[in-house]
Formats: sequence, C-alpha cells, structure tokens
Amino acid sequence: MPETSDNTIPAAPTTEKIKFKKPGGTTAFSLKFKIDGLKLVDGNEQEIARINFTENGKYKAKDSADKALAYVTGNSPKFQIKDAAQKETLFTFQKQEDGDWKLEGSEEKLICKIGKRDYGWKIEDGAEKQLGKVKAEDGRISIRDQNDEELFYTNDPLPSMTAIPFALPQLSQAQAAALSAALSKSTQ
Repeated sequence: MPETSDNTIPAAPTTEKIKFKKPGGTTAFSLKFKIDGLKLVDGNEQEIARINFTENGKYKAKDSADKALAYVTGNSPKFQIKDAAQKETLFTFQKQEDGDWKLEGSEEKLICKIGKRDYGWKIEDGAEKQLGKVKAEDGRISIRDQNDEELFYTNDPLPSMTAIPFALPQLSQAQAAALSAALSKSTQ
C-alpha cells in the first residue's frame, strides 16, 4: 500500500487478517481486524490480547481472561498509552511539526524519534543512534532491529505507519497492538 507524500497516516488495512512472519516464514503473530478494534494472536492462533474501541473513544487492551492490560487514548496527532487502571500515562506517541513522530515516556522524556524516510520509517534514540526500521518495499513491510536485521515481515497490505508500534521495544505486544489499532482507526 503506498505511503502518503505529506507524512500523514495512510488508510487503514484493507484485509481482515495481517500475518507477521519471522525470517524463514513461520508466523510470529497476527492481527485480526474487527469493526471495533482487533485481536492479536500468536503463531499458533492463541489470543495474546483483544483491542476494543470503547464508547468514550479509547482503545482497551485486554487479555484472554478479559483483564485490562492497557489503554490508548487520543487521536492523531497525539496518542497516550496508559496503564490498566488509566491512572498513569506510560508513553505519548506524537506527530511533530516536521511530519516525524516521537515516543516519550513519563514526564515527557524522549525515548525515540520516528522519522519518515524513502524506504519507510527510521527509529532513533535521542542521540540519533538507530534503534530499528520499518521498511516498505515491493508490497512487503519489514520490521528491523538496530543492525538492520529483519525481525518480522508481512506481505499483507498494511500501511507501514501501523507497523511502527511493533518495532518499539519499550511497548508490550498489547500496547503495540492497541496503538496500531488507534493509528489504523484514526485514518478512516
């Protein structure tokens, strides 16, 4: 799916299931998109988390026992990732004036910058040390580590922006899935 030229978030996925695979082709995890959110499952189709869009505009991440794990609030250009009790903002994911994004921890401490590049997105810490990449080329989205080694990839149609949360090691899988759902929904 093509990226937009003005660094806005592209349209939501057009399929109901996105499989992320490990190098070699084994499924690592999948996102099953629903009208009100998504389900995150492991390579054996076991549920890791359910992400639901609530009536008050939040994304609630729950485990298979229906226990709250995290919340994502806000809308583009600023999202907040909150703890399960919604009492503490753990992370803020925010678009910058230049079109790039940043992830901050509590007390607005910069964790990483996410910069738009020709190939997709580059993730760097505050000292501009590479932490990872999300590459989009020839219909394939790959999530790469700081050494440019492929961690996961998908050939399913997915805007590269919605894959970024899975390249942020500070986020749990449930937090990443909730942020991915929020990024996806904010473009509809």
